[in-house]
Amino acid sequence: MKLKIVPIKKTQLDLLATFGRRTFYEAFHQDNNPADLEMYLEYAFAKAQLQRELSNPDCHFFFAYYRDQHVGYLKINTEIAQNEYKTNISAELERIYVDAKHQRKGIGKQLLDFAENYARERDMQYLWLGVWERNPNAIRLYQRCGYEKIDTHIYVIGTDPQTDYIMRKNLTYERTD
Repeated sequence: MKLKIVPIKKTQLDLLATFGRRTFYEAFHQDNNPADLEMYLEYAFAKAQLQRELSNPDCHFFFAYYRDQHVGYLKINTEIAQNEYKTNISAELERIYVDAKHQRKGIGKQLLDFAENYARERDMQYLWLGVWERNPNAIRLYQRCGYEKIDTHIYVIGTDPQTDYIMRKNLTYERTD
């Protein structure tokens, strides 16, 4: 399944809001209090919030398509848009989501590879991300792809403070010539 991954345009704000909200809900509704989850979704996927992020030159959004169908999206933060580790040698993979009906088809791995290449092309030495400690499938994927847990931070869903693992991958290559 070969994906087409393209930057999200400001004119696709409505689609981003709908798709982002739905994929986040699909991923986490079963493990969160409904009121807390709704509070988070109302904030994080509000059109005004997403418009601010789309207008930020250090926030980079991408849709993944398979046969002209949206199957996933990701958001990469650079420079000061990063939530932590605000350096010019790292990038943050803040969001990486796959439509529930397209999971377990290798799409997440392709999105992760895309994010790593995107960061390498901009001479980043590290790509880092936060992943909920109660998301073992994602943690295993990141570990298989060379990410290591380096820290934790609190990520609030509504009124519920949750622990994310901070995982990082070194993107520099050792030269062999």
